Amino acid sequence: MLTYSSGDWHVVAAGGSVAMLPPDIGADTVARVWGAMQGADAFAVVLGELVARVGADMSALPPFVVLGLADGAARVIVRGATPARVETSGGQVENVS
Repeated sequence: MLTYSSGDWHVVAAGGSVAMLPPDIGADTVARVWGAMQGADAFAVVLGELVARVGADMSALPPFVVLGLADGAARVIVRGATPARVETSGGQVENVS
């Protein structure tokens, strides 16, 4: 089950992936991420768009969260102070930060 509470962040969902981008990311970047996520690797899409936005300085990447579900497994990447809480079907909870 995926849960979400309203807030200022942008949430983009496509296929089995969800990306959460900070409020200061422009609507044009959000639209490009959503379009590119259709049938693609959300992790590569989000990182590619954000790197294109800030250049080669990886320390300048803004915070983000990407969650991908495939073949019964979840992959999560988190940058910044925003945590992700993942609960397995067996009830085990992992906090990713």
